[in-house]
Amino acid sequence: AYDRHKFLQKRIEIGEGLLGQMYFEKQTIQYTGLPKNYSYISSGLGAESPSSLLIVPLKVSDKIVGMIELAAFHTFPPYQVEFIEKLSENIAPVISNAQVTRRTQRLLEFSQQQTEQLRTAEEEMRQNMEELQATQEEMRRKEAEINALLSAINFSLCMAEILPEGIIISVNPYFANLLGYSQEELKGAKLQHLLIEHPQAQSFTRMWDQVNDGLSQSGNLLFEAKN
Repeated sequence: AYDRHKFLQKRIEIGEGLLGQMYFEKQTIQYTGLPKNYSYISSGLGAESPSSLLIVPLKVSDKIVGMIELAAFHTFPPYQVEFIEKLSENIAPVISNAQVTRRTQRLLEFSQQQTEQLRTAEEEMRQNMEELQATQEEMRRKEAEINALLSAINFSLCMAEILPEGIIISVNPYFANLLGYSQEELKGAKLQHLLIEHPQAQSFTRMWDQVNDGLSQSGNLLFEAKN
């Protein structure tokens, strides 16, 4: 019924115009006495408004999948209407199957996209797990090195673990034996109280403040043994 290319992309909403209204009727309708400018039939001799319009629904199990609109200069006789209705019965399933195929294809594409995203996420997770395992192995290696170093210090040097307040938490046997105390006797004592001279205690206080500020310190301190 249309001879202009602009109508190829035209959209008719449900309920809009004759076609939209016939969507609800779900039955064949033939109109005569159409408005002058409703549409035109074109040929090599020119263009003229039709006098009759036939609208046939395309139904699949009482579901409308499309409409056929035919215009003519004469009224469609019953046998032509019947013929077109028979054609619509064959056309409707084709359209319905095409719609189902498109929907299935879209769902398949969406599923494939989701699967690809999931595969990418799994690959990233696997790489993260490998990096985490490598990090953990490096941490265990460094921890073993530190433990070996502390063990070597513990068996060869005096060592004490002290709180920021200067209170001794633990000492190794070398430290306890050097001062003549047991390890339990030194636990809980203040390191500063074991120093001999008062001026040295003031020097230790300044040094200890710098240690608490995150600065490593080294030097000589004179301790008073138990004996």
